[in-house]
This record gives sequence, C-alpha cells and structure tokens, in this order.
Amino acid sequence: METDTDWQLPMHREDSGFLSTPGGTPSTQTPQSYRRSKDADPYAQDEYADSLNSGGTVDRPRRSRGTEDPCTVARRWREVLIALLAISFVTSLAIIVWLAGASLPPCPKDWMWTNGKCYFFSNKKESWNQSQQFCESHNGNLATILDQTTLDTIRHYKTIDDSWIGLRKRDDVWSWVGGIRFSNSLLPLAQDVSGLHCAYLNNDKYGILHCTSMRNWICTRNSSISMVSEKSQS
Repeated sequence: METDTDWQLPMHREDSGFLSTPGGTPSTQTPQSYRRSKDADPYAQDEYADSLNSGGTVDRPRRSRGTEDPCTVARRWREVLIALLAISFVTSLAIIVWLAGASLPPCPKDWMWTNGKCYFFSNKKESWNQSQQFCESHNGNLATILDQTTLDTIRHYKTIDDSWIGLRKRDDVWSWVGGIRFSNSLLPLAQDVSGLHCAYLNNDKYGILHCTSMRNWICTRNSSISMVSEKSQS
C-alpha cells in the first residue's frame, strides 16, 4: 500500500492543502487526488512532472489510447483500395478475353481446328515461297513439325500428294521457318543434294526439291482463342 512518504516528487504542502511547485505556484492537485489520478491514468505522472518543471500547470493534450495514427489508417485504406482496383481489373480482363474467344471462330474459313491448333491443307499447287506467303497472310506459317502429335495430325488429314512444309536450307543449314534447327528425331530428311533447298512431306520422310517446284502445302497457326489470350497477357 502506498503512503505519503512514498510520494517523493519535489513538492511541499501549503496551508491551503494543495501541492505547490518549488517556485511557490499552487498546483491544482493534492497528493491524494494525484495518487488516485495516477492509478487511473498511467500518463498522469508524466504530466504532473512537466507541470512542476515548467513552474505551473501545463495544459498538454493527453496521449490517446486505443486509437491509430491517422497516417497509418490512411495508408491501410489506400492499400485496400489498390488491391480492390487490381482485382477488378483482372476480373474485367478475364471477362473480355472470354467474350472475345466465345465470339470468334477458332480458325479462319476452310481451316481445320484440332489439338488446339489451326491447320490448312491446300487443294492446289504453288511454289514454296508462294505457299509460305499464303500462310503468312492468315497469320500462320508453313507447317513446323516439332512433336509426334503434330506429325500424326498432319499425316491423318493430308492428301496423298506431297506437300510443302516449313523446312528450308539456308547457309547450308536446314531449319524451320521459326528459326529452329532441324533434327531427324521424328522423320529422316532425304539425302542432301546441291541446289535443292526446300522440303516437303510425303508418307515416310521429308523430301527435298527446288523451291520453285509446284506442290500442295500445309499451313499451321494458333487458334483465335489462343491469340486473344496471348495478347491480353502481353
């Protein structure tokens, strides 16, 4: 239990019963009332000490308890607003992509859609360059065959006629139109002959011919759905 002797702040009792500062200015608190306010408010002792040091009572705002700094509150609300805007943007973009994909046919007219790609099998003959130009005009290329699924799909749907594919010899190196170097992992390439720089597909291998020779051709391209999705992510 606290007694008057435990209360050792630099003050003394006046006849009026109030505490006073060393300069003689009366304080507005008695030791008893101060002890009660000190027990009720842990910040009271600091305020009273300031009062004594300044020679009188200091009217200083009390420290708020249980409330956050306004700047902190504003920052949190700003972070919440940014998060909501980001979620709204992503959701809207997903809806736009879905609507665009739903309204567009996956492939151009006369093209075939299978295994997520569009294929075109010509029914007339052109040179290799002219065939590639046709494919490019439809956002595609002469067929690039890099996996067994693509090879099986083309073999299943192509006619019995030899067809140009996107394989060509440049600077003594055979590569696909996308720049990928050719390998014999799927089908062998016919024996290299000087002056023959363009490849076609028959039933069991890649044949080679002069690029001006006339052949059917096969184009491949991504579907419209894939293209819309890729544009939205870029």
